[in-house]
Amino acid sequence: MEVEWNEYMQPIGVNRSAFMSYLGTLARNGMRLPLTYAKWSNMDQHLVDYVWKEIEYNTNAPPGSRRNCLKSVADMWRDWKSRMKRKYYNGKTKEECLAIVPQEISVEQLKVLVEYWRNLRKKQAKSYDVRTSSSHWEKSCANIRREMEEDGKPTDTLSVYIEMRTDLGGNPKDDYAAALIHEFNKKLNDLPMEERNLVEKRDKILMDVLGDEGHGRVRTRGSGPTPSEIYGKKVTSPELDSSYKERLRSEIVQDLSKEFEDKFNSMNSQIEFLKSQLLLSQEQEQTMGASTSHINATTADQVHHMSTDHEVSEH
Repeated sequence: MEVEWNEYMQPIGVNRSAFMSYLGTLARNGMRLPLTYAKWSNMDQHLVDYVWKEIEYNTNAPPGSRRNCLKSVADMWRDWKSRMKRKYYNGKTKEECLAIVPQEISVEQLKVLVEYWRNLRKKQAKSYDVRTSSSHWEKSCANIRREMEEDGKPTDTLSVYIEMRTDLGGNPKDDYAAALIHEFNKKLNDLPMEERNLVEKRDKILMDVLGDEGHGRVRTRGSGPTPSEIYGKKVTSPELDSSYKERLRSEIVQDLSKEFEDKFNSMNSQIEFLKSQLLLSQEQEQTMGASTSHINATTADQVHHMSTDHEVSEH
């Protein structure tokens, strides 16, 4: 299967839906990815690796897309497990649960699941996010953004967020979307005309209305891209504006210059010390040489005098 990928390794284009459907088929195969694991993070790594090999073999998924693809599979696996519990356990006896075995899993898996569900001390009352037929689900965030780029529309976060919540006629999809868009427009109109298209101003309006983003997620970017990938590493105060960066660069240069100067002076001092030691050693050698010559000459004179005295005494 040939799939188009954007710069964040997200599937886009005409085959995106077919590709996601294929991932769903893998996620719902209990023989490959058993539901008997309490959490996806507990899944044996060799099972996850095998699924990725299947994706690579059957599609043109690049190595860089592994994280996003497996994250989608994990989300679909959790979604399927939740559905299985509602369908085959809630409000039923053990015998009723085991009466019909879904074809995606084995009888043994269903027995383990039913026993696990029956032994839970508390049933978690989590609401199930029903997948609707809205374009937000049918079209990925990446696809919507690309279509807006092709149409020459602005693709700042606020514009994409509004696009995702309007129909083909440009009308809000529901009352909640209408209320949000009304609040967005109200805050935009409060800005001076020259600031209404500034990305930082529009991002702030989105944040003011919707609140902080969820941990590790970026609005209108879909599954995959992280805040650090989109915005870069977060910089704390003071902000790295041009003057601050120039000052920082100057300080670094000064520190390095001072460090090199100190090292240079230290090396010069050592060299001068070694020179002085060498000269001292040479002077000592010369002094010792002169002393030795003097001693030898004196000894020779003494020997000569002694010899002369001896000859005189013999006569």
